[in-house]
Amino acid sequence: MSSIMSWENTKKAAAEAKLRTREEKLEKKKAEYAEKMRNQIAAIHKEAQERKFSSVRTLQPVTDPSVFSYSSVVLFCTF
Repeated sequence: MSSIMSWENTKKAAAEAKLRTREEKLEKKKAEYAEKMRNQIAAIHKEAQERKFSSVRTLQPVTDPSVFSYSSVVLFCTF
């Protein structure tokens, strides 16, 4: 009787170990995929910010007076 119980315990332990191994592999893959998706989201956000900045710079006139040189201000004012 004890040999049957020993056999059962050995088989159960082996199956549980295999299950834990598979779960760990799945958790690792899940974490890697989540990291990949976070990186993709960050890249999309970065590109969106660059596009916003680019569209703002091309659509709005420059109003910072330090950007203009003295000669361009004089030419602009003479007209």
